[in-house]
Amino acid sequence: MRALLLSLLLACAGEQPPDEEIACSTEPTGLAVGTVVEDLAFQDCDGSEVGFRDLCGRPTLVMNWYGWCPPCESHAALARELAAEYPELQSVIVLNEDPLNAPADPELCELYVDTYPSDAKVWIDPEDHLEIYGTTDLVLVIDRDGTLLFYRDSATDDAIREAVAGAVAR
Repeated sequence: MRALLLSLLLACAGEQPPDEEIACSTEPTGLAVGTVVEDLAFQDCDGSEVGFRDLCGRPTLVMNWYGWCPPCESHAALARELAAEYPELQSVIVLNEDPLNAPADPELCELYVDTYPSDAKVWIDPEDHLEIYGTTDLVLVIDRDGTLLFYRDSATDDAIREAVAGAVAR
């Protein structure tokens, strides 16, 4: 299944799938930079389960989004911009709450996608799984193998750009 997903993702990005599937490291090893990320469960806008393991094979930028959080919106805009700038980068915006603090749901997800069209994936975190890494304006950069390269609350745009450039160059 993962090989099919990877092939579809690469096809959408205009790339040829590799001869062998690129797999993440087998076991999560912690929450610190340099460790393999936890395979947290999220939902896409259709309600299908997705997780970090679905992102293996390409560098990934993950942005946490709360509708009432101004830095979250600017980081999400940066994620959309970086998704266009780096075709090999997967950008994921994880929705947590709407502007009135209600949990994100598929309706909010579709509204977000319609309002902010981009190459970035939009996922829902109805159970706040991502909060094991931090809260509100959280930013993660993950390499092709699933290793956490960068995570920070309140990261500057320059720090995010530098982390993404490093992940893409690896």
